[in-house]
Amino acid sequence: MDTRALASLFLTWWILGATCWADGGAIQFSGVNHGLQISVFTDPGIPSAGPVDLSVLVQEAGTHAALLDAEVQANLKPERLTGANASVVGSLPWSPPICAATGDANLQSFALSHDLARNRLYYAALVQIPSAGRWHLALHVRRGNQKAFVEGTLDVGNQGAPWTNYWHLFLFPLVAVGFFAAVQRQRTMSHEAKPEIGQR
Repeated sequence: MDTRALASLFLTWWILGATCWADGGAIQFSGVNHGLQISVFTDPGIPSAGPVDLSVLVQEAGTHAALLDAEVQANLKPERLTGANASVVGSLPWSPPICAATGDANLQSFALSHDLARNRLYYAALVQIPSAGRWHLALHVRRGNQKAFVEGTLDVGNQGAPWTNYWHLFLFPLVAVGFFAAVQRQRTMSHEAKPEIGQR
């Protein structure tokens, strides 16, 4: 694999890996209600204040087949807040502009859908959790005449310094320059080698 192909592969991986949506993650809780099994996942696996990818998998309880035609509505409210923003629930921690622009800050009622999920088996939403602490998550799932309800808690940690959470974004310019230099070096070596091949 030449340098240009390797660079393209790396940049593709970087773009996919640096998005704000990462379906699945770590399971937080799961429940069965009215014939539906509903499982909740978050990424990061240990959520912290700021943008959190929330994903829900809806399955038939008996067969465990994924159901793709449901409507999922959620409500997230604090049970016990901790940290610097505990007294100011409306104050959102710092997050990258694209995450802040696309994240749902209305935690009282928000929908999860396939549109925000890369893996279409999941219903997903990007939520902006303003403070660390214990948060109560309630999910209402509707599929035709079938309705189900599950609830559980999310233990949300304090947000670290922005550079510790998003250090890979700051490394991107250095990596891009490094790959550019490697490609230029390979081109130079190829041009220098051509006269030697013609003399043989």
